[in-house]
Amino acid sequence: MKKSIFTFALLATMSAIAHPLTDIAVNLTAQKLVEVLRSASPDGYVALYPSVQEFHNLMKANASVYGPNLKEAQEEFETQHNTKMLPSLKASFAALIKEGEAKGIVWSEVEFLSTEAGKHPGGDLSTATFTLAISHNGKVYGIVIDNALLLNGKWHVSKYIRFS
Repeated sequence: MKKSIFTFALLATMSAIAHPLTDIAVNLTAQKLVEVLRSASPDGYVALYPSVQEFHNLMKANASVYGPNLKEAQEEFETQHNTKMLPSLKASFAALIKEGEAKGIVWSEVEFLSTEAGKHPGGDLSTATFTLAISHNGKVYGIVIDNALLLNGKWHVSKYIRFS
């Protein structure tokens, strides 16, 4: 029941009020991501993911979807966020760092080249593919974040990070 309420709520918010995607929002997130890559910090990567409070605010804004189960849904979401999502974010980021090191990347030396966000449906919460181009020692690398979150006009990372 809890998961179906949560899933329904996320789908319902996909059709909510649209926020325009701007180059500024994409580039701001990309610059923060490059700094996190340079530090190779899984905790820094997690900081680029929405907080529990941001999700709770979204859930509260769509309280009619949850009816009398809002508080229960928020508690369940918080448990899942802390016990499953945050560890998987750290693990996927650590795997990317390790793979990059195997390719010869010295993360503290990477340079930002460009970024691009794919098309998304808009709304208070939507997802798209976010691609970042970096370079190290003259070689260009693409890093892709599938299902990057656009939440209230701000881009966030996901656990689906990989080399292109």
